[in-house]
Amino acid sequence: MDFNKAMSVVEFIAEQKESTGNGLSVAHIMARRGYIFPLESPLLHLATNAGWTVAHEMANAGFVFPEDHPALKLSNDLGQTVAAVMAEQGYMFTESNECIIFANVSGWTIAHTMAVNGYQFPEDSNVLKLANDSGWTVAHEMARGGHNFASDDILDLKDNHGVTVASLM
Repeated sequence: MDFNKAMSVVEFIAEQKESTGNGLSVAHIMARRGYIFPLESPLLHLATNAGWTVAHEMANAGFVFPEDHPALKLSNDLGQTVAAVMAEQGYMFTESNECIIFANVSGWTIAHTMAVNGYQFPEDSNVLKLANDSGWTVAHEMARGGHNFASDDILDLKDNHGVTVASLM
């Protein structure tokens, strides 16, 4: 059997989904166990009923997609992108990457996750003012992590409950 035929067989098997349940495919299980699908594979887009793709599963298993790969924008039903999964696994995107402003359904951004993981955005960055639905900003998260801000514009940021960035330092 030549390589192309073998890959066709693997792709056919990988596309198979459970007949009941949430639509998990063999490809999801393969990615969960560390199989790395080619970056151009259409199987990266194969999703469960809740929108969790094979690319999500690869990122969750620690695979790092290139920062310009289209799979980073794939989102599940809760707005969790592949890029967000990478950030949750500790990947730090470059500040110029549009992915850092991607938000889930509650407004939590990748920049929030990066701040949780210790990333320090510059004090003049507009990213600091990104807020989730409860008004909690990236600056709040950085202050909670021990960063000391000097700018009154940042120190005065309040969430919906009146918690300022200053009060967290």
